[in-house]
Amino acid sequence: MKYETDKQLLDAVVELLGGGTEHFGKAIEMEVERASISSRGLTARTKATKDVLGPAGELDEGWVATVMDNLTSTLVTAFAMRPHGTTSLAVSTLAKPPVGAAIVVECTLGSAKSQPQASAVFWSAGPVGQRTKFAVGSHTKFFKPAQPPRF
Repeated sequence: MKYETDKQLLDAVVELLGGGTEHFGKAIEMEVERASISSRGLTARTKATKDVLGPAGELDEGWVATVMDNLTSTLVTAFAMRPHGTTSLAVSTLAKPPVGAAIVVECTLGSAKSQPQASAVFWSAGPVGQRTKFAVGSHTKFFKPAQPPRF
């Protein structure tokens, strides 16, 4: 689908994330604040709770991967509108967020061609240049055939 405005893209992203499908991680409270056609990205916000911190006090890598998969897959779907699967998803945690801190997740779609690629950065809230980077990740996907192959 071709979006005319960022608002149309934002509405599509919000609908895709909560559009009646039950996917893993749906219970994670996540507010999509912005979607941009020109930057091919979205920004979402959540909070650091004890439940999302791993034993070392950093964001749990499984939680980061789930949030990233849900957001970047939604971004690929919003732009490509084709079925897709994951070929690789890699995350790294970098810093310890305090419990209760806002976490801003910025996702960008690098390519929506035959192998879509997206990235995510998990930041503290605040002005650019004064934020802490909590985690990063990259997500590479592939497009599935429109019809299942016949054997």
